[in-house]
Amino acid sequence: MTDSRLERIIGQLADFDENELNFIVEKICLERQKKRKAKIGTLIENFKRAWKDLSDAGVDICYCEVIDESYPLEINNFEFDY
Repeated sequence: MTDSRLERIIGQLADFDENELNFIVEKICLERQKKRKAKIGTLIENFKRAWKDLSDAGVDICYCEVIDESYPLEINNFEFDY
């Protein structure tokens, strides 16, 4: 976005009252949230595909808490909370 376009938008915001500005902020926040969820959803699907591809290629994916012990991981045991 160019500086002049941004300045024009900010100048227009000066004409809005408090309720209108709050409404605009809410809409912006909702749009940002939708975009974030969509991006995260895509990343999770990419992660699951990569996991499957690695498993199909014979790679064991393990969690190592202590160097001498490893615990096999299972993709179905993961939850993605966002």
